[in-house]
Amino acid sequence: MKHFIQRAAIIAAMFSCVLFPAAVFANSSWVWISEKRPYDLLPFVIAGTLIIEIAAIYFIPKTRKPLKVCGLVILANLLSFAAPYLLRMPSGVGYSFVENLDAFPSYTVNVLFLIMTLAVETPLLYRFLRKETEHRKRLLITLIVINVLTTMGVAVVERIFCYGSW
Repeated sequence: MKHFIQRAAIIAAMFSCVLFPAAVFANSSWVWISEKRPYDLLPFVIAGTLIIEIAAIYFIPKTRKPLKVCGLVILANLLSFAAPYLLRMPSGVGYSFVENLDAFPSYTVNVLFLIMTLAVETPLLYRFLRKETEHRKRLLITLIVINVLTTMGVAVVERIFCYGSW
């Protein structure tokens, strides 16, 4: 099992290098060329992500209380989505949550989004669901793997349907 996790981490790292290249452009005038924008796809990727995560967390570690799993997964996803905006709000300065939303016009999933998802969702879900399963280690592995897979899936969908140029 230990070797499987190591191999999965290496494969995920290699995929992330391909899917999330670190390109830097000095010009900040991004223009979407495609008809679809990431926000246009958001309802579909949210629904797909929630369905996949809830099913995996409920069935793989055999978690009890499906309504609790469903509610916690929805809450954790909302928090991981809002966390980057909340972290951008400087304390004591007059930026509101809405002004921070406007600061992210070209929302796309990237490596930082994956890190934020793992940092927010995994501890929250593990803390509240570990008593609902007999397989705690399997729950933790499932949380990490399913969040990596769904985040990479959303990134792939965005890059297929949404493209632009500087």
